[in-house]
Amino acid sequence: MKFVINRSKLLDAMQIIIGASERIHPMAILLNVMLKTEQNTLYMCCSNTELEISCAIPLVNTNNIDGEITIPAKNLLDICRSLPENSDIAFSQSKNDCIVQSGACRFVLATLPAEEFPRIKWQESEAQTTINIAAATLKKIIDSTAFAIAQDDARYYLNGLLLEIKNNTLWSVATDGHRLALDGDNTPVTNENLPPRILIPRKSVFELSKLLSRSQTVQLQMTERYLRVIGENYIFITKLIESKYPSYEKAIPNDCDKKIILQREAIKSAFQRVTLLANSNAFKTLQMQLSQNQLKIVSTNRQAPAEETLEIVYDGPNLNINFNATYLIEALEHLTTESVVFSLKDSISSLLIEEKTTEKKPDNKLQVIMPLKN
Repeated sequence: MKFVINRSKLLDAMQIIIGASERIHPMAILLNVMLKTEQNTLYMCCSNTELEISCAIPLVNTNNIDGEITIPAKNLLDICRSLPENSDIAFSQSKNDCIVQSGACRFVLATLPAEEFPRIKWQESEAQTTINIAAATLKKIIDSTAFAIAQDDARYYLNGLLLEIKNNTLWSVATDGHRLALDGDNTPVTNENLPPRILIPRKSVFELSKLLSRSQTVQLQMTERYLRVIGENYIFITKLIESKYPSYEKAIPNDCDKKIILQREAIKSAFQRVTLLANSNAFKTLQMQLSQNQLKIVSTNRQAPAEETLEIVYDGPNLNINFNATYLIEALEHLTTESVVFSLKDSISSLLIEEKTTEKKPDNKLQVIMPLKN
């Protein structure tokens, strides 16, 4: 194998695909990037057997020798970053090594056979659903919910993000069992063979979010086991979590009779100030104390007592409710309107947080947070 490529083009491609590679793994091949040259095109791919990202780069120089190898992905990325911006990089294979040269610089990287590289076997005939959607739209509903995905939960279905097509609307849902985030886009989505829902693993969700900023429109292709996203300069394939997702609709309160309207930035800043002195390694909790036209926010950490009082419009009974402060702050950070609506029933029921808009829309974001026991 032999080819020459511009450093900037190679660096951009590596930054697209590097997220699918492993940094530490007993299988050395998973630390590598696969390079394949064919018909004056360089094909590149990183994979960890669960997630695969690939891209293709046209080669200007036609004096290439076709072939395929795998070399350490991080080493190649570091080499690209270290070289001058407009330089060219020459690759050539010498037995079990790959020689990487640019100007007076020369690097030798060990190779592993490309046939051992773990590609995900995507079958075009298995695709049940194909959806074309604006990349910014998909990124919006993913980013506004992904923060609520559980991390390494024994209930592995919580370690993923649910994409669901319901009433011709694409919805994104995430929950860790203590909070829930939901967002949807009202762009009509129609297909005769829609899978009811797919569950995307946590790592794949965040890698996809990074890629979506690189495209105007993407195509989603879904099967029962895989999701493939085709962007303008990449192909993303991930295995799905094969498990039944809980009925999240039951976690959304529909009997809240106490509502207060708050300035989103003001209440978020108050939550942050009250928990400011809490140990960063401790479980940050606070208590919301509702009384006549007043909301008092009190830190429950005895070692770092703090409180702040806000004037509000409220004419209901007194309520004291404990919450995980981090959950409250993160929920508000992922809403976008100037004002938000806090809806409550009592001191033991979940808090519903919604954006306050001038017109009720079917795709409004919402957050649900369970209270903590006193």
